[in-house]
Amino acid sequence: MANGTHGASRPDVVLLTIDCLRADRLGSAGYRRPTTPNLDRLAGRALSLRQAISCGPDTQASFPAIHTSSYPLMYCDPQGYDWVSARRTTLAEVLSRAGYATCGITANPFLSRVFGYDRGFDRFVDFQAAAGAGPEERLVGSIKRVVSPKRFGYAYLRRLRHMVQVFGGRRPYQPADLLIARALEWMRAAPRPFFLWIHFMDLHYPQLPRPASLRRFRPDGLRRTAHVALLSRLLDRSTELGPADAELVSNLYDAQIHFIDQQLEPLLSALGRSRAVVAVTSDHGELLGEKGRFGHGFTDLPEALLRVPMLLAHPDHKTARESASLVSLLDLAPTLASLAGAAPPDNWHGVSFARLLGDPAATVRTDAIAQRGLSRSFVCARRNTRWKFVANYDAGARALYDIVVDPAEARNLVEERPDVAREHELELRAHFQQHGELYALRLEQRGDLETRLKTGLETRGYTEEEERRMLEHLSDLGYVD
Repeated sequence: MANGTHGASRPDVVLLTIDCLRADRLGSAGYRRPTTPNLDRLAGRALSLRQAISCGPDTQASFPAIHTSSYPLMYCDPQGYDWVSARRTTLAEVLSRAGYATCGITANPFLSRVFGYDRGFDRFVDFQAAAGAGPEERLVGSIKRVVSPKRFGYAYLRRLRHMVQVFGGRRPYQPADLLIARALEWMRAAPRPFFLWIHFMDLHYPQLPRPASLRRFRPDGLRRTAHVALLSRLLDRSTELGPADAELVSNLYDAQIHFIDQQLEPLLSALGRSRAVVAVTSDHGELLGEKGRFGHGFTDLPEALLRVPMLLAHPDHKTARESASLVSLLDLAPTLASLAGAAPPDNWHGVSFARLLGDPAATVRTDAIAQRGLSRSFVCARRNTRWKFVANYDAGARALYDIVVDPAEARNLVEERPDVAREHELELRAHFQQHGELYALRLEQRGDLETRLKTGLETRGYTEEEERRMLEHLSDLGYVD
């Protein structure tokens, strides 16, 4: 890595985000399977935050918080919070203005330059030119354009797509080893200090682990025909999956975690020899059979989606520490900016939790809010260290859970504890009243995701071919039909 004199005393800042990673699947968090030996070694010299909460149940809802320290429904673009609107300020912009070289590497199309996530980065790699370029993908895409998702034959088309992925080894994302190689290449010549962000997609649907990784958690492996059938059933919400399916999905999931972790080894080793602040987190978790459901994006904002891992390593703090203090992904950008000596902009709404490095018992915030809206019901959750309140404003439904004694959220206590529910209701109302002007666009942005995306792409001057390729890429990842 190049080492200039300007800013040499300031640390490099590295943010690693792993799509769909649950908080309870790290060895350092007590998971019984050896999924994360390299991240566990990082945790041995880092602060582990056990109460880190996402601001939404999917990528589009959570990343405005990660990169711009704002809730998803704030500062919305007219086409929704899928796009980074001009009213938001990104962490890369803040660090770039503070003299940092910046590089972003992402395998998720929703975090590409198309949606504005390149803002503030000197170097930005999103692999969009390669998306959907193979002949098999073009064949499936051609059929999809004439077969409606509502028609009987669409299920067979979906299985054809999964056959291409499983039998042909065609992953709809760039794998972790390629992302790490690009990062190390950039780091070798990067001026100091630098900010590096990498977002990994290997855990996301469709989970396509290498055979060697899968055999670590499923010694007899998996027939490719069975793999194809499982991926098709996961997308078919009308099909009930049983315990055997849940076990298989869990094995695929753990194998992919282990693969990402193995690829991280050379990067983490290089960072361990430098003055680098390293943060590792996820945009959201993943349901692996809870209440019979799989995946993410569910509008009841379940705990398995909102709880995310959070590791923060600092070169001046060499021992493992844990904190039970409540933090939000909203607080991550202010934390990294403060550790870099950069002032947060006025339109950031989180607070730095850097103080936890020295005092893990300190209080950062008393509540965390999550949101989901636009294409489905407008839902908000408010959570503290004991209670979680969920308000579905369109359906008029409310839920209250004591997550200390009922972490599975099996018992709705709204009727039994109306006092607690009322307190949370009033706090959410106060939040919207305080920031009312920032939510003014919300009601203008309803409509299904595909319609919003088409409108947004057309508004930004993308061609029909570019629109088609983006929608096919998102379809391969299970985002749209």
